Amino acid sequence: MNIHRTCILPLLHLLLLTMVSCTPRPAGSPPAAAGPVRPPAVDPSLPGPECGEAALQRALKPGAEGRHAEALTALETLAAACPPDARVHAWAGHHGRLAGEPERALAQAGAAVRLDPSVAWYHVSLALCAADAEAWELAFETAARALALPADQVGADNTAALRLLLGKRTRVYEITWELDPAKGHLHQGRMWLPLPTDGLPTQRRLDVRIEGAVRWGTQVVQGNELAWFEPAPGRRIRLFARVRTGPPSFRRVLREKPPARFPDPAALSAEVAAYLGATPRVDPRLPGVAALARTLKAAAPIETVTRVLDWMRNNVEYRITGFTTVDEVLARRHGECGGQSALIVALLRACGLPAREVWGVIEDLSPGRDFAPAGHLKGHLWVEVFLGDAGWVPLERDTTSRLGNVPPHYVRMTHLPPSDDTAPHRVRPVDQMILMGGDLPKFSNVSTE
Repeated sequence: MNIHRTCILPLLHLLLLTMVSCTPRPAGSPPAAAGPVRPPAVDPSLPGPECGEAALQRALKPGAEGRHAEALTALETLAAACPPDARVHAWAGHHGRLAGEPERALAQAGAAVRLDPSVAWYHVSLALCAADAEAWELAFETAARALALPADQVGADNTAALRLLLGKRTRVYEITWELDPAKGHLHQGRMWLPLPTDGLPTQRRLDVRIEGAVRWGTQVVQGNELAWFEPAPGRRIRLFARVRTGPPSFRRVLREKPPARFPDPAALSAEVAAYLGATPRVDPRLPGVAALARTLKAAAPIETVTRVLDWMRNNVEYRITGFTTVDEVLARRHGECGGQSALIVALLRACGLPAREVWGVIEDLSPGRDFAPAGHLKGHLWVEVFLGDAGWVPLERDTTSRLGNVPPHYVRMTHLPPSDDTAPHRVRPVDQMILMGGDLPKFSNVSTE
């Protein structure tokens, strides 16, 4: 089984796109569908604020063309020069989020609510902007307050997004993998499995054990802590883990230790430098990848990551299809989570940033549970990029503010080392787990703290 065919993007991500859109709208109006945000049509001849509707339209134009930082600056200038206007602040909060400026976005979204608390969407925007800035108490409080407003003013999609935001509170998962060693492969007398990662800013492993094996233990291999076991003939095994996941905190680390320049490969450790290189499946030297990366690379690392993610969101569609190399995904402009993550990794490496794919299991919070049945988690791939003193920072193409913001219903298991790309799939720990039936583990006793 190919791991990259097993990752089906949940409908959750479609809901999270509404969180990214963050479009200010009048009370009672449903939010726009996910996708590029366009300002409403404005007739400059109509009466408006003293500074004019035409001035607002001019400030919005760069954002409609994807230049969110420029739109944010223009809207902040307009807000400072003109009489108070909640719409200007709300749009500034929106483009501040898309520009990766959470503190500025939060200040503008808060101003919009103070100026006009009657508009439901402004409360939604404030909750999401507070989450981006990791002002979690304000985010959860505002989300709860917005959910208490009339449902027809908030809108169904925004209601779902707010509930997902409240789901970012600290969670404790008890996860059980029921595995059949007869479907796996021995490697030097043992079988190897990934474990939930411990010691992350967003995740701690509280307990782990394997039942049904002759012997078992753990070992760190290429930066991953793996479980090994010796199977008993004819017996299934059970891997149990208790994991605490919490609100994303990598953005705070990035604010405290922002990378000012691209890394010098010669100064990187061998372990990190390995994730600048090429493998048969993820090759940053491919002509199409290298040419696109040259157009996306910016003066600073974080801006480069943001431009890569913006390009992916606007140009690559989610579709369940396999792939062999990333140039296939680039040429056809669609792929599933594995194909899209591999292409992001290739583009970041081509820009000079170490990057790697990460595999984990996630809870399906979408209403229809089309990704995983109730009581089960599902395998999924996302990305980590190395950003100087901040270390390895997670990113997910379709989650809000994407860089450093992986939700608490994601349980990180392992990153994919370069050697996995050339090793036989039957001995790779992730593939071993999937082959033995571990792509849909059960979970129970989920609690929030």
